[in-house]
Amino acid sequence: MGSGELVGPAAPCSPLATRRLDESAARGVFSAIFREQAKSMNPIIPDAGVHHVALRTADYDATVRFYTEVMGMREAVAWTAQDGRRLALLDIGNGSYVEVIGFAPGTAMPAAGQDHPWMHLALATSDPDGVWNRAIAAGCPSVLEPKDVHLGDQAARIAFFQGPNGEVVELFHHRADER
Repeated sequence: MGSGELVGPAAPCSPLATRRLDESAARGVFSAIFREQAKSMNPIIPDAGVHHVALRTADYDATVRFYTEVMGMREAVAWTAQDGRRLALLDIGNGSYVEVIGFAPGTAMPAAGQDHPWMHLALATSDPDGVWNRAIAAGCPSVLEPKDVHLGDQAARIAFFQGPNGEVVELFHHRADER
């Protein structure tokens, strides 16, 4: 196989790249995020929120299958672009979406580490352990087992795993009951 050719994952969670997260580097960022969430609305962007996060993939079918069958998302709409790319909006369940974008036929995949699909996607959930166990049972590599953390003055339970394209998915439960 030549350099730059598309390579699809062999299993639902076969990673294309492996990354480890530095927990201490994220502490300050999460603390700032919690302070911002305590404020009311964005004064510049009315009704601001996340509509979707886009994920590029070499294996469109396996990626859609993983996020729908393993993670429980619903395919809201799917289409094919003029250049041949297949796309889908997958409803996370709260009005936000993961947009899956397949590479156009014949497009070379970027070299590992050169253009990663994203740093990580953090999904809010009341059951990070259960969702993490489901992902691991589907063959996803663990990046960080479920654990309780304090991010600044905020308590949370987090877990991380790799999705089918090597993307890191965080499962996040803000524990308002602890300080």
